Order: sequence, then structure tokens, then C-alpha cells
Amino acid sequence: MATFEYSSKLRAADSNTVINLTTKHCLIYGQSKSAAKKSHKSHFPPNLQVFPAPSIVFSFSAVLNRKPVPVNVLFKSQLTQIFVDFLRANEQKLGLTFVSNLYGKSSPKVNVVTNNNRQPVHDSIPVRVLLRTVHLQYSVTTKSESSDVNLFSTRLSLPYRSLADNLLKRFVTFHLVKKYPLVFGALGQQLDIEAPLFLILFQNIKEMAKRSTDPTFRSRVKQIFNAMKKQHQKSFISASTALNAYLNIDPDPKPDIPPITNEAAFCLSMEQLFLKGLRRTLFKASLLLLE
Repeated sequence: MATFEYSSKLRAADSNTVINLTTKHCLIYGQSKSAAKKSHKSHFPPNLQVFPAPSIVFSFSAVLNRKPVPVNVLFKSQLTQIFVDFLRANEQKLGLTFVSNLYGKSSPKVNVVTNNNRQPVHDSIPVRVLLRTVHLQYSVTTKSESSDVNLFSTRLSLPYRSLADNLLKRFVTFHLVKKYPLVFGALGQQLDIEAPLFLILFQNIKEMAKRSTDPTFRSRVKQIFNAMKKQHQKSFISASTALNAYLNIDPDPKPDIPPITNEAAFCLSMEQLFLKGLRRTLFKASLLLLE
């Protein structure tokens, strides 16, 4: 099993404060034949399908004007609680079935469980990785060092709250939902409804071709199915090669990629079209009230 991490960054600022959010994403690849490895990267290998681990853990750390923020301060800060409340306020849109309270000794953590939306056709994808943890580090530079008026206070002022909500919405939209469409967001939930229809559509097309007396039509259907299979097979090989290179594993010149069926190729193609047609989800702010 191989473990790898990559990082991403976001920034928000006003006239008095700059927030840099660095997130470290930890993923596991359970089909590697090599010894366990850990790799730190600033980018993500292409063509990979990412699925949720049984539970996903978000953890937090922070630096204020280059000084580490104590764990007990983070636990009490409204900034950390806003993250938890944001997940709960958008639980359905994110496809979450459980969001824990904050816990942990070395750093605040929150555990989430997603709707395990993995369809049976996903078993045909030979190169899969699981998202296991995401660590969020806030690095804040501010003109005020007062413990009563900074981003890690127990109550946030409206300007700080606006900064925090802006950063959080962008993180969830672009670094979670867009990056992991089969983990977070509406895709998995809608696929639960649509996927059975893909199979019915495939069976109807197959039956039409079987009964048709037009050889041109039968040949065309066969060509389309073969083209779909070749496209997915090529994508699987590309993903395997890219991941091996990413993890510094000697790439196999002939990756052991099992053949894909017409049914699986059709359903995966329909899933890709479905994903492209989704609109961006609009999230609502957390429900904490300012006092």
C-alpha cells in the first residue's frame, strides 16, 4: 500500500489581515505491489479516480504573526467551529452522512463520513485511490495581536467572519467538490438515482442491435462500444503510469490492466457526461450567530 500527500493553497485578505490557507491532502493507493511509500507533492497526478475512505479526518493547525497558535486556543476559536458548522449546514449538498464534534489532543480534528456512493461499475476502474485525511493550516498576518480581536478569538467580528466564510467556501468548492467529485458534492447522490438508468439504456441499445436486421446499424453500435472500451482502457493505463511515476515506482511497460466490458465502458462514459453537465453547487454560510 502506498500513501501520498499533496498540498494546495488559498489566500484571503483585507486592509488589516492576510490569511493563507495551506491544505495537505493524504491519499492511499492500495493496489501498489511495492513497499509502503510516502511522498510529498505540490500537484496531483492526472486521470485518477478518487473515492472516500470509510471516514475522512480534517485536522487543524495555525500560525498567527509567525507564532504557533496553541491547541487549546484553536479548540475554543470560532474559526475552527465555523468549519464544523459549515459542513453541517451543507451536509446534504456535500453528500455527508455524519459530521463529528471537534476532538483530539495534538490538534483539533473533525471526522466525516460520506454517502459511499460507489457504484458497482466503479469496480471496473483498476487504478483507485482513497482520500483519508485533509490537514488545514491557517497562517495569519495581522496588524493587531490582541487576543480579543484576531481570527482565533472565541467570537469573530464581522470583517473576520467575512474573510473566514470567503476562504471556506472557496476551499470546499474548488479543493474538495471539484477535486473529488466522487467523494464530495451532489454527483454521488445523483448517480445513485441515474446509474440504474444507464444500465437500462445500455441493455436497450444492446437488444436493439441484436434484433436489428440492418448490418450497418449493428456494426455502428459495435464500433461505438469498442471505441468506448479503448478510450477507458487508454485512460486506465495512463492513470497507472502517472501514479507509478508520481510515487517513484518503476513503471511497468505493460501495466496489468484487465479488459473492460461493453456494459462498464458505456456506464462509465455516461457517468463522465453526467459529471460534465453538473452545475457548481452553491453553499450557505455556517449557522453560527455573531454575538
